[in-house]
Amino acid sequence: MRVGALLALAVLALAAQAGAGYNLDPGASLDGRTLRVAPRVSGPPGERLRYEIVVRREGAGNSSDNRQSGTVVLDGTGSARLATSSVSVGRGEAYTVDVKIYEGARLAAERSVSGP
Repeated sequence: MRVGALLALAVLALAAQAGAGYNLDPGASLDGRTLRVAPRVSGPPGERLRYEIVVRREGAGNSSDNRQSGTVVLDGTGSARLATSSVSVGRGEAYTVDVKIYEGARLAAERSVSGP
């Protein structure tokens, strides 16, 4: 029984560590009716990462998606800026910003921000 419990704890620790090592800031800010998105990522210098950014806007029965993706290499200090965008947000509309970082095929970090 002890071995099983230790094995379960080891698996949980590895799962938690899988997302460790990267700090992801979605960089979303609302200025009046303009949503500015300027994500940043930090981690081990020199890492090559793939990213996906989705900005979704909804309101009054309408919705729109703005999608961007690409690759980035973390600089010598271990940081990088991802693609930036600006989206108009009307009265009564809500927005969601989803940013995902991948190491190869593995999802390494994910952050979401929503607002009215």
